[in-house]
Amino acid sequence: MQPNTPLLARNATIERLKSDKDTLGSYARVGRKYGVSGALIWRIVVQGYEPKDQEIRDRLGLPPYVVHEYVVRLWSDGTQTMTDIDDDL
Repeated sequence: MQPNTPLLARNATIERLKSDKDTLGSYARVGRKYGVSGALIWRIVVQGYEPKDQEIRDRLGLPPYVVHEYVVRLWSDGTQTMTDIDDDL
């Protein structure tokens, strides 16, 4: 069963990589299994790194990386508002 949200897919991938590390014994071996470096696997599992390269994301079973953009407005009274870039300004 595939997770139905990017966050669930990411969490499932991290759990799978942790399990692979326990089974294989090192991040380097896990990296070889997926065709990436052990250092990258370590960054994903330990530091929460989010790979941007789609080929790497595909190898690891991660959903596409999406950048969400916002516009921050600074008002004359000192307040700020944040608006999704897709919303009408």
